[in-house]
Amino acid sequence: MASVFWDAEGILFIDYLERGKTITGEYSNLLTRLYEKIREKRPGWQMKKIIFHQDNAPAHKSVLAMGKLRDLHHELL
Repeated sequence: MASVFWDAEGILFIDYLERGKTITGEYSNLLTRLYEKIREKRPGWQMKKIIFHQDNAPAHKSVLAMGKLRDLHHELL
């Protein structure tokens, strides 16, 4: 499975999950890696509010994921 993160300017980060694995608490680690890519590819965004859109998959709604989004100061759409 591929997790693809993008914005209006293009793809920011693609992560490939190993065959047979599932996204669980690891999603919060994926968000940390995404944040690093945003800092690398969009350095001016560190001072802007980032609005994050995701579905209601269990990994996205987990306490770890919601806490990570809060820690990174991302707002959910």
